Amino acid sequence: MTTMMFKAPPIAIDYQALERCFPSWERFCQRWQQLDRVEMTGEQCQALLEKVMDSSYFSSEMLMNPSIAEFAAVIRNPELVNMDTHIVFRHSLLNSDDLILPEDLSPYCTVIPAVDAYIYINNNGTACNLILTLARCVLERDGKRVNTSTQFVSWRNDDPFTRRLLSDEGMHFMEFSREAKAIFMAVQMLSLERPEVMVRETVREEQQETVKQKGRYKKVRKTSMVRVIRLTEAAVESLGPRGHHVITCPNWGVAGHWRHYKSGKAVWVKPYRKGRERRNPEAYQPKEYALPKEI
Repeated sequence: MTTMMFKAPPIAIDYQALERCFPSWERFCQRWQQLDRVEMTGEQCQALLEKVMDSSYFSSEMLMNPSIAEFAAVIRNPELVNMDTHIVFRHSLLNSDDLILPEDLSPYCTVIPAVDAYIYINNNGTACNLILTLARCVLERDGKRVNTSTQFVSWRNDDPFTRRLLSDEGMHFMEFSREAKAIFMAVQMLSLERPEVMVRETVREEQQETVKQKGRYKKVRKTSMVRVIRLTEAAVESLGPRGHHVITCPNWGVAGHWRHYKSGKAVWVKPYRKGRERRNPEAYQPKEYALPKEI
């Protein structure tokens, strides 16, 4: 495997594409609940992230050819009610022509949107913080072609928490966005490699929707059947720190996040680094800057 060092390009979205996509984004933000759900605890989620980030599944091929294309990942917070994080994945509404790349790079680089990730942080899926688009990035230059995956913000809420998450202070947003992408790829990995740790059941969901009847808006209850996929403890035992998984990365980043206590107090935990070489700045190399050649 050869590697070409190349910084992921800054990506902008054409204004007309934003106008075209925004109504659909807005509707889907409120009406995604009928998708299949993959539920996991924070411990299970962390174990999966550590497993997938250094594997062949963390590649652009998984974005373009997923085994489960659309679903909602629910990361449960067992200590607090209605504080779960939801990341809802669906086919991207954008295409390559909607994106604007730097002029010096556009002749050589193509970005192909694959998945839109609607992210609801610590609010049980009630308020979308941002939409992250996961894409394949193809670089063709000097007779060589390399593929990698990248991500960029398509839409954002303007609340203080989201502004802080997207701030340029440190690298916590880069780590957060990579983890969101890794959750999508981890679910694909499990469905292909370890389907026995995924327990499927169907549940009945009741939700309120506002509909227009005879010129008036009225709230109605709608019932639907949703498939819920839960991970068994075998997933944690076999993939997590208590199993035989060995972490080879000497230094990796942990995204900044809110820590919620039973008293209701919320404390912001700044992004930090983990690993045996966490005190060595030179050991940290964000994966966004390395494009492995894929076969």
